[in-house]
Amino acid sequence: MNASTTSPQAEQMLKDIIAMQPRLRERAVQARAERKVPQATVDELQDLGFFLSLQPARYGGLELTPQQFFSMQMAIAEGCMSSAWACGIVAVHSFQLALMDDRAQQDVWGKSIHTRVSSSYAPMGKVEVVEGGFRFSGCWSWSSGSDHCTWALLGGIIPGEGYRTFLVPAKDYQIIDTWQSMGLQGTGSNDIVVEDVFVPDYRTHKQMDGFLVQNPGRELNCFRSLGHRFLFAPYPHLQLVHAGKRFDCFRRAHSVSKVPMSPSLLATRLRWSESPSPVTVSTKWKRCYSATLIA
Repeated sequence: MNASTTSPQAEQMLKDIIAMQPRLRERAVQARAERKVPQATVDELQDLGFFLSLQPARYGGLELTPQQFFSMQMAIAEGCMSSAWACGIVAVHSFQLALMDDRAQQDVWGKSIHTRVSSSYAPMGKVEVVEGGFRFSGCWSWSSGSDHCTWALLGGIIPGEGYRTFLVPAKDYQIIDTWQSMGLQGTGSNDIVVEDVFVPDYRTHKQMDGFLVQNPGRELNCFRSLGHRFLFAPYPHLQLVHAGKRFDCFRRAHSVSKVPMSPSLLATRLRWSESPSPVTVSTKWKRCYSATLIA
């Protein structure tokens, strides 16, 4: 992290997560056996404020920069890849929710700022347009961390319009235990099934609103640490949340194996640009972001 993106709060959380790594490694066996992130890990990360990293200050969030968030997620990955995968994905959803209609934000965070949201973005939803919203059905795979969440963002295509994500409460879906995998066993990436439920229009997010910078929440939530509002599309965040943890899992594997890591391998660890503007984020995503050596 450079001086322009540091904060005492973020620096302390990163130190606390690094100190947490031995416990994450100890719980990795439990995560594999239970096929989900241990509750103790979720509770500890919640206590540290990790899930609030990208949440708006209006709802108790920390409004940290993407650099800070990904640094912390990478540190989690050095302790437990599954925990970094599932918890990082869950945490980044706060950014997308902040782009949505404020009524949707109230539904999720109105009673508790610690309410968590999982996702499955594949457009598997069957959508019927009705007055005030939609009838929604479908089956989605790979909803990582869903056992620790009470809402889900699910993909669907509205005929004649295009793609949206639909925000659905746990009472309106079932989690089907299907996660039997050889890798990332502890992510709890189970299926979600929805059977003909009503989703109000305000609890949906148009894909094009993100790309055209027309998100309903943009005027309400000011990402103060970046110096601008929640303007740009959430999709680079959602992709990078996968990339960072892979590099640090690889870094941890090298550490355990005691094989020296060459500078060229070290240089593949990704970082965000030092100028976190919407344009830079988009440009750096296309370039796979600038590389830096790790001290």
